Amino acid sequence: MAITVTVAVEKGGVGKTTTCVNLAAAMAAAGKKVLAVDMDTQANCTYFLTGNKKRTEAYKNRGVAEMLRAYGLVEPGAFIHPTQIPGVDIIPSNAASVTLPETLNTLAQNYADSKNRFLAYCLAKVSEGYDYVLIDTPPNLEVMTASALLAADYLLMPFNAEEQALDGLQNTDELRRRLEQQEDAEIQLLGILLTMTERTAYTNYMRQQVAESEYGKYLLKTEIRKGTAIKESATIGQPAVLCAASSNPAKDYVALYEELKARMEGGTWH
Repeated sequence: MAITVTVAVEKGGVGKTTTCVNLAAAMAAAGKKVLAVDMDTQANCTYFLTGNKKRTEAYKNRGVAEMLRAYGLVEPGAFIHPTQIPGVDIIPSNAASVTLPETLNTLAQNYADSKNRFLAYCLAKVSEGYDYVLIDTPPNLEVMTASALLAADYLLMPFNAEEQALDGLQNTDELRRRLEQQEDAEIQLLGILLTMTERTAYTNYMRQQVAESEYGKYLLKTEIRKGTAIKESATIGQPAVLCAASSNPAKDYVALYEELKARMEGGTWH
C-alpha cells in the first residue's frame, strides 16, 4: 500500500505545487512509483507533470472531478494518466474541477457519508500499485483540502518568509486535528518546509519564529533555496529536478525526499 502525503497550507505562493511536483520527480529518480493527485482548480500540478494546461482537451471528462462524479459507477483507475516523467502517473485537474465541492456534497447526500471521505475511498482502490501518492491542494481550507487531508497518511506544510506564515501553519494544523477527531482518522504532521530561502534577516526571523513555536520539532532541516530554476521550470512546464538538476532548488528537493523518507521510515521527528 502506498504512503500518501498531502501538501497543504492555508496560504498561496509558498511552493505547494512546486514541492509536490519536484518531490514526485525526486521519488521517481530514486526508482519509486508515484501517483500525483491534483486537487487544485488552477491545475498547475497537472501542467508541471504533463505539459497540458487545464483548458486543453487532453483530460476532458477524465480528471479528478469526473472520477468523483463517477463514484460507484466507474473504477477510479480509469482516471489515471501517465505523465512526462517515467514512474509518475497523475489524476489530473481540468476545467471541471470547479464543480468538486458540489459533487462531494451530492455524494454525501446520496451515500449518507462524510463529504470529505470520497477521495480517500477512490484512492484506496488504486494506491496498491504505487510507493507514494502525493496530493496537491488549493490555498484554502475548504472541502478539497479537507478531502486531501483525510486521504493522507501525512501532511507536509511549506511556508516562506512572509507575514501570516505562522497563521497559515496553525490554521492548517487545526484543520488536521479537527478532522482526526471528527472523522476518527490519523493524519500525522510529517514536516514544515521553509521555501524560497534567502540570506536575509527576515528569513532568519521567520525560521526562528517557527523553530521556537509549538511546531519547532517539525521544522525540516532541508530548506528550498530561492533560484531562477523554479521560474524557468514553470515556463517550461517541468519540475526543476528534471530541467535544472544542477540548480540549488533541484538539489534541495532531492535532499528533501531523503529527509522525509528517513522520517517516514524511522518514525522520528528529531
